[in-house]
Amino acid sequence: MSKYSVCLLESYNGKDPHSVVCQSATVGNGSTTTVTLNGTNASETGKRTLYFRLRPTFGSDVPIIDSRTINQTVITKGGDYDQDA
Repeated sequence: MSKYSVCLLESYNGKDPHSVVCQSATVGNGSTTTVTLNGTNASETGKRTLYFRLRPTFGSDVPIIDSRTINQTVITKGGDYDQDA
């Protein structure tokens, strides 16, 4: 069994990503697990990127084992992304 940290980071409109939430998970060799990360609601309109990063929990400068990125465009309830209408 090994312990890992799964983190969600987000970035708006090209700014540097910041950490939203991290959760530890223990996974046995050859097994899988599910981690649920409850992030923030998208409150700023514009381009948003979500980053998911997996790394071992030991040590402070351990490398990222795996990462995934999701790009989104957040719009207002009325659907006017650039608020020009």
